Amino acid sequence: MRVVWLISLLISTGLALLSLPQYLRDAQQRRWAAWFLALLAIGNGLWLSQPWPIWGRIIAIWVPTYLAFKGWRLLYSPHAQTKQLGFWRKVGFIFWLGMQLEPWLLPLQPDLAWRKNVAHGALWLGFGGVIGLVAWFWPTPTVGLWLLWRCWLALVGVVISVFFGVTRLYLAIWQAFGWQVQPLFLAPIYSRSVSEWWGKRWNMAVHEVLSVVVWQPLKPIIGSRWAAAMVFIVSGLLHELLLSYPAAGGWGWPTGYFVVQIAATSLERQRSLRAWLRRSSYRQIVWTLSWTIIPAPLLFRPELVLGLFATYLP
Repeated sequence: MRVVWLISLLISTGLALLSLPQYLRDAQQRRWAAWFLALLAIGNGLWLSQPWPIWGRIIAIWVPTYLAFKGWRLLYSPHAQTKQLGFWRKVGFIFWLGMQLEPWLLPLQPDLAWRKNVAHGALWLGFGGVIGLVAWFWPTPTVGLWLLWRCWLALVGVVISVFFGVTRLYLAIWQAFGWQVQPLFLAPIYSRSVSEWWGKRWNMAVHEVLSVVVWQPLKPIIGSRWAAAMVFIVSGLLHELLLSYPAAGGWGWPTGYFVVQIAATSLERQRSLRAWLRRSSYRQIVWTLSWTIIPAPLLFRPELVLGLFATYLP
């Protein structure tokens, strides 16, 4: 019964997103509607999924949050822009993982880049799959730190396969049909700074929405630097919802991870440090990965990693 209720709620939210941007013209009304739909979908996902196991909780909270992001992006946009989207273009926008509206306002234009994206997606999917197989067949005891290590390895395999493999293959499908959508992850390993990692390369869908909903409204009030810091804080709270809640533990650590990112981006504003980093591209890459990858255990706590994979490893 809970599953049926949740599915009905998600369908209703999706239908509202197809109609409200067309009929609501006032900007304030549109924003109130976006927040109402977001809180309704996420709140019911939290309520319905409480007795479910971790994977059920992830689905029950990730899908409503995804629809909330779509609602914020659509309803925070001017009515003059969204009214240009026909019914099927809005359907496409909802099902595409990205949050940019611009590709759905452009005419269809087949892009041969989809072939390259198929190859790249397949390579990343295979690479992640190999890491997953290593975690599966690793000849170590499934207890203690060894078990945690294998679960971490499995998580790395899943992240690589999904973030860089599946999303790139999904991108290729849309591009093959002429939609001018862009990748969600733009080779983040080549980032020359922590700011570039989060602002231009990593998960551009989340960046797009948080920029519209948090950064742009706060910038005139508290300034760009504090507004950027608030984006990181909101990202931390978002990851509490998406990671700590399904794991039923590890509260506070994801927010701590993004506080670390605030510290890193603040340090990068120092002229002496910027000058030191610019002397070597290798130095820039090491600096960026040290701040973004090494603290990753703050995001992915043992409660989450073990809950996701421990019962499935042989």
